[in-house]
Amino acid sequence: MALGAGVVVVTSLTIAAKIAAVGKQASSIATVITGFTASLIVSRFWVSLP
Repeated sequence: MALGAGVVVVTSLTIAAKIAAVGKQASSIATVITGFTASLIVSRFWVSLP
């Protein structure tokens, strides 16, 4: 599972950087990381709901 997650993260960061406009690569990577972080937070609280 960790290997799959690692592949997804690396692939999505690579794609985000490649499709972003010149000078906006860091912003696109930050957006992807923010999305992954938000999904982890939401899923943590989703699991703990009764």
